[in-house]
Amino acid sequence: MRLNRTTKTNPCVSRTDDGFTLIEILIAMSIFAVGILAVATMQTTAINGNSSARKHTEASICLSDQVETLMTLTYKAPELDEDDPHTAVAGQEGRTTYTTGWVVETKDDFKRVTVTVNWKDRGNARSKAIDFIKPQDL
Repeated sequence: MRLNRTTKTNPCVSRTDDGFTLIEILIAMSIFAVGILAVATMQTTAINGNSSARKHTEASICLSDQVETLMTLTYKAPELDEDDPHTAVAGQEGRTTYTTGWVVETKDDFKRVTVTVNWKDRGNARSKAIDFIKPQDL
């Protein structure tokens, strides 16, 4: 059995309506829109951060590859001469080119080698460097 809700025209009797008003719906939709915009901004920031982290990882890989290559050379190899800074293109990932360079400083019985990798990230020049010591061959 269903009861009919009828409202009387008497102003003293309260009227109950089910549902939402248009103003309530508009306020809820604007709060939802602000939340979605915040999530979209957060997503964009996360994508940019991941891209930058990937480029740093690629640069670290290029750097360690060059260090390993130089460590396998003999003490008197021409790549370990102290004359000029040495450069090589380490690789390219997408539109990013990684360039490695190394400077050799000869001491008494060892060579100090500083290896640097350079690249651009969103128009800004970035670099990483590492030093290692190459002992004299026995």
